[in-house]
Amino acid sequence: GLIGIMTITLLTQDEYAARREASNVGRLAAITVAMHAIADSPIIGYGSWTVNQKYADMVRRQIETKRDRSLPQVAQLGSGSGFNAHSQILQSWVEGGLLGAAFFFVYGYQLVRAMHWYGLRRPLDIFSAAFTFTLIISLWAWMASPFSGNQRIQIAMAVSVIAAAT
Repeated sequence: GLIGIMTITLLTQDEYAARREASNVGRLAAITVAMHAIADSPIIGYGSWTVNQKYADMVRRQIETKRDRSLPQVAQLGSGSGFNAHSQILQSWVEGGLLGAAFFFVYGYQLVRAMHWYGLRRPLDIFSAAFTFTLIISLWAWMASPFSGNQRIQIAMAVSVIAAAT
C-alpha cells in the first residue's frame, strides 16, 4: 500500500514539473513587475484590474527570458494588457496605492490578532473550528495568494470573523 502510493507519487512528479515551473516563473515575473509599478506610482496606484500595456509587456518579456526552453508548454503568454501581482498586498498597492496597501497591512495584523483571541482567549463553542479555520486559510492566502476572484469572498468572511472577535 504505502510503497504503491510512494511509487505513484514519484511517477507523477514529472507530470507536474512543467506546471510548477510555469507557476514559479510567472509568479516571480509578476512580483518583479509589480515592484516596478509600485515604484512608478506608490501613492495613487493604477486603479482596478491593473490594465497597463507597459507592465503587461514587461511580465511577458520576463517570463519569456526565464522559462525553460525544453518545456514548450511552460508559462503560457497572454496577449492582454492586464497583469496580476500574485500577492494580495502587492496587487492592492498596485491598484490602490498606499491606501490599498494599508488595508492589507491592517488586515494581516487583525488576522493574527483574531487568531490569538480565538486560539487562546475565547471559550470553545460550536463556531470555534469554523472561525479558526477561516482565519488560518485567510492568513495563508494573505501571504501566498493573488488578490482576485474567490479570494475577495474569503477576505469578506475573514473580516466578519475578525469583527466578531472584537
